[in-house]
Amino acid sequence: MKEISAILLAGGKSKRFGSNKRDIVFSSETLIASAIKKLNQIAEDIIIVLSPDDNSFNYQEKVVFDQISDKGPLIGIYSGLKNIRNEKSIVIPIDTPFISIEFLQYLVESSNDFDAVIPLWNNCLEPLIGIYSMSIINDLENWIHSGNKMAPHLFLESLNKPRINFINESNIRKFGNPEKLFLNINTTEDLNKAQSLI
Repeated sequence: MKEISAILLAGGKSKRFGSNKRDIVFSSETLIASAIKKLNQIAEDIIIVLSPDDNSFNYQEKVVFDQISDKGPLIGIYSGLKNIRNEKSIVIPIDTPFISIEFLQYLVESSNDFDAVIPLWNNCLEPLIGIYSMSIINDLENWIHSGNKMAPHLFLESLNKPRINFINESNIRKFGNPEKLFLNINTTEDLNKAQSLI
């Protein structure tokens, strides 16, 4: 499955964890290495998005930096979209170790004729795991430059709903328990919980 790019969000400050999360070793490999391995099986190219002050990296994949500093993952998505090779892109953060290749492939297969594909469960969006199309780039630029809050879910809610394919919980559960599938590691307690679920 190709003709799609990938944006790997790795620009977080990791303040709650205390050290750079991309270097966390989980199940015998770093979080970023695990994410890259998964994306390489689906996407033609991978863009790793880092914060502008981050110079401690050494990756074969293309690295870009947040175009605006300290504004959160929506800027990371925007910065990645500005550099992708294909019309559509898989977006994931580095700190969701249980996101599966099968689920990501399902998102890709669900993206026809939509500007975005976003999981929705427990009445909440998972906006950092999904498919984003270049067709939203103007909407995103307008949102950023209009001084709106940089919350991805607010931006998505501003789009016309027919443009977004919301993946409901019953479909998500075909690939596992969403509490595990979307578990992200923000603290050492989260890491301990994730390790107990291996």
